[in-house]
Amino acid sequence: MSIGESIAQVPAIGEIPDEPMGFVEREVVGRVRAALGRSPVVVLGAPDDAAGVGRTQVAAACARTAIALGEGVVGWVSAATESELLTGLLAVAEGLGVAVPGDAVGSARRLAAALAERPGASLLIFHTVADPETVRPYLPAGPSARALIIGTSGAAAELGETILVEPFARAESVAYLRRRAQVHDDVGADAVAAALGDLPLGLAVAASAIRLRRRHPSHRLDYPGYLELLGSGGLDAALAIAVESLLLDDESGLLRRLLETVAVVPGQRAPLSALYGLVEDADDDAGRELVEMAIDDCLRGALLVYSTDRRTVLMHPRLALVLRGRLGASGALDSAIETVRALATSDDAPEPAATDVAALLRILTERTAMRGELHPDTAAARNNLAVAYHLAGSHDSVVRLYESALAVAEGELGEEHTGTMSVRRGLARAYRSAGWHLEAIAQLERVVAGQELLAGPDDPETLTAREYLATSYLRAGQHEPALTLLERVADDRLRLLGATDPLALHACEHLVRAHVQTGDHDTALLLQEGLCVEWENLLDPDSRDLRLHRAELGRMYHEAQRYEEALPLLEQALDAAERAAEPDHRDIADACTLLASALSGLDRAAAAVPLYERALLANERGHAGDSERTRASRKQLAQAYIAVGDRAAEGVALLTELLAERENHYSTDDLEVAKLRWDLVGAHLKADRHDAAIPLLERLLATYQRCVPDREDQIANVCLSLARSYRAQQRYLDAIPLLERALADRAARFGTVHADTDEIRMLLGASLTGAHRHNDAIPVLARVLADREARLGSDHADADTVRLFLGSAYRQAGRHEESIPLLQRFYSLRERRYGTDHSDTMTAGQMLANAYSESGRNADALALNETLAVRRERTWGPDHQLTLTVRNNLAFALGRAGRLREAVTMHESILAARERTLGPDHPDTLVSRNNLADAYQSTGQKDLAIMLFEQALSARERVLGPDHSDTIACRGNLAIAYSGVRRYEDSIALHAANTEIHTRLRGPEHPETLISRHHLGAVQISARRFTEGIDMIATTLTARRRVLGAEHPSTLNTQHNLGVAYHLYGDHEQAVQILEQTLAVRTRVLGPDHQLTIATRKYLDDNLTRRWNK
Repeated sequence: MSIGESIAQVPAIGEIPDEPMGFVEREVVGRVRAALGRSPVVVLGAPDDAAGVGRTQVAAACARTAIALGEGVVGWVSAATESELLTGLLAVAEGLGVAVPGDAVGSARRLAAALAERPGASLLIFHTVADPETVRPYLPAGPSARALIIGTSGAAAELGETILVEPFARAESVAYLRRRAQVHDDVGADAVAAALGDLPLGLAVAASAIRLRRRHPSHRLDYPGYLELLGSGGLDAALAIAVESLLLDDESGLLRRLLETVAVVPGQRAPLSALYGLVEDADDDAGRELVEMAIDDCLRGALLVYSTDRRTVLMHPRLALVLRGRLGASGALDSAIETVRALATSDDAPEPAATDVAALLRILTERTAMRGELHPDTAAARNNLAVAYHLAGSHDSVVRLYESALAVAEGELGEEHTGTMSVRRGLARAYRSAGWHLEAIAQLERVVAGQELLAGPDDPETLTAREYLATSYLRAGQHEPALTLLERVADDRLRLLGATDPLALHACEHLVRAHVQTGDHDTALLLQEGLCVEWENLLDPDSRDLRLHRAELGRMYHEAQRYEEALPLLEQALDAAERAAEPDHRDIADACTLLASALSGLDRAAAAVPLYERALLANERGHAGDSERTRASRKQLAQAYIAVGDRAAEGVALLTELLAERENHYSTDDLEVAKLRWDLVGAHLKADRHDAAIPLLERLLATYQRCVPDREDQIANVCLSLARSYRAQQRYLDAIPLLERALADRAARFGTVHADTDEIRMLLGASLTGAHRHNDAIPVLARVLADREARLGSDHADADTVRLFLGSAYRQAGRHEESIPLLQRFYSLRERRYGTDHSDTMTAGQMLANAYSESGRNADALALNETLAVRRERTWGPDHQLTLTVRNNLAFALGRAGRLREAVTMHESILAARERTLGPDHPDTLVSRNNLADAYQSTGQKDLAIMLFEQALSARERVLGPDHSDTIACRGNLAIAYSGVRRYEDSIALHAANTEIHTRLRGPEHPETLISRHHLGAVQISARRFTEGIDMIATTLTARRRVLGAEHPSTLNTQHNLGVAYHLYGDHEQAVQILEQTLAVRTRVLGPDHQLTIATRKYLDDNLTRRWNK
């Protein structure tokens, strides 16, 4: 008789949960049974590995159906830890009569072999699998043997075909609450279901709590009351409410003792016979009836369930966790554990091998003393004690147990003895369970070597040992040896079994997954392509398994961004899903999403949008509207809308809704909220909506600084993005500290001359220039120029760009002797690179001409402007706007050269041309009208100038608005013209208006605001409003010193004006002190011959020093 034929005819073994009260038949049970009909291993998964979706009840329903239909042996094994798994498999093996006495591991292996050989059907259910590698060696592989896996993490999916068990649909939740809670309020039921995520476990205990409290008027709950009690606690709070609701009727305390006892029993599986011990008269029928009545109350409260044989009482692990937490908080956990130990002394209590460490330790001590460390009975006792330690989470104890045994075995049997190898395997398992992967590897390497020596390199146990060692390498991050071993195992299985054997192909699939895990997608793809060919030769063309293999290849192409190759496979996957599933099924939503993502990768966003819309619709119908799947679909659709361009507004609206919903459910510092803000920022920046992006970026920066202060790289990225948006809004002062922080991060991470560091340093220099901090900008830009010339060459376009910025900074700082050579070089390079008539060359020439003019080299400025005007007119014609712009600059050059009448004539001709070609209200026409007014003022035609300035201001306010920068400039020019004809009050009103606008739009210390305040103070002094004027100039000086620095030319201008104001006010001592300080600084910074230095010296000489003997 074979081992399979020796199996006893027992229909069910293990604590299979019985049907709970209010159980709802679910269609997923049929899908699971269908999967078991075609796949040897089926894994029950849950969205995001969530607890409470009902996987245990689905598996139990499958088990009960198999028992009812007489479909062979059904075994139920808890597999939360390796030792718990071995204990459960030992129980099944004992029940079927194939156990190896005292050897849990041997019994588990013998059970797998027996089920594989058994001619009849069998179903082995592995409950709460945490580590798939612990289960893999014990999966039966026979033609009629099936395994159903309930995993606690997504890793279990690699064991077989995955069926997703999802929460109830909302309509199912509402119907369930209506029936079980007996409260006819569908709106309230909908709210409760939403708060509990439609989790069947949560709904069950919520309904029971509401129903139980009806007997207590002072505690009665409707749905709003229940929601108030639930708060944001979710499933755990619902379980706690259910417990408290049940205990309202616990006058004797038996219900509390019952729940606490089951909660602390290992595995939350308490024998009914042991629970009778909770009452004093346990041997009396009346006492037993009390316990059974208490259990029935807990059944009605959805807190406990019987096993199908009614010999064991079971509790959901999440409820046990809640109860154990309460016990720990109250200091009663040790007492509850002692109660369990006392109950376990009864005849019907579980065997000490699974529950009682103290008893097992005594047995091991006795057997060691009587029979020796290496006797098989002692080894069996050690294994059983190790299981108990694992159950208690005492992994260190297990390690020490096996380390001690290994030392004895090596000393007495030798390192290569089979007995020694067995202990070494146990020690390796202990190390791995404890997370000590390097120690586990050291032992497993010796196991593999010994196994090869004892059984040969091709023995199945040897191959299994290699696989176990390879997975340990992967866990330890040692990818190269892991891949080498898995390649060897795959080659050996292919050699021994042939390329068409499913086991050999599965070994290749393990290798594929390892390559993916190590990031080697190219190799993984090559292997998967070959595997698909082999599966196509083995499987029916229309088989579901073949479609799954092709879909997997498509996903891998997609992950490798090989979208063209992925597309046909993903289209096939969608077609297969449409033929196999309902329109709103998750598989269709996933297939649509993956295909849409591939299309997006090919820049075919418009084609992706309908697929994303379909995926969103399916997820909304199949899941709660606020489920993570639905939110992910909405986010993907939003990004597709934005990519299309003309539907960007829809995308921004979707992302805004998602962000608001997430902020309502979670803290504003939640990192998922931060990710959504990033997505929304990207959408706004793509549309150049910096005003909308800035508040989001500011909140992101605050979140990162609070939540991930050690991630300076992430913080620096936010700083950089926020600084760019500030720059786009001309908020240079706000941008500068952010760029300084980002620069420090890049320099620390990449080095001071890296391209990323260089880019940020360039932005910092440009921002300092924009903030009028030209002297601070100069050394920054000079460093960028030096680095780029060294890295790219002096003639490179990027070096040329910096030369322009640096020359401009020197020019703005009044350092023309340094500015002009840079701008001359810039202009010369542009002429050589682009030609004399190119627009970039013309721009460079104009900047150089301006520098000539500002440095007093009027003849050079005039000559260059004349040359530029000739070139423009030759290229574009006399009335082209570019030509008119150059002629406008030439007119200014004529004026600075003293040729005022020619300048006026040219401005008049430019204005006439622009009125003719652009119209009287075009912004460029208004600029020409303003410039002509300025020219009239220079020639003394002040009334005519004022008339034109007033016309220009009126038109600009009407066309551009009162706050536009051109309107503000024109208002300032008119104010200066009013001052020229002593209309000081009119001038003050205009300067005050500009100051208010700048303060409102840019802040009180923005450089433009300070310019307006400077002019306002000067006019107030001219109007002899000395108190107001001196106060205005003094506060402006203080602000400019703080913002620009004490030696900035603008600061010195204000300081000079303050000295003049004190002189006119009559405070000559204060005036002399201020002007002498100004003269000293201007002499040192600008030089003794600079026109501003000369102006201060002359004012002192003409008005104060000589007259007052100073």
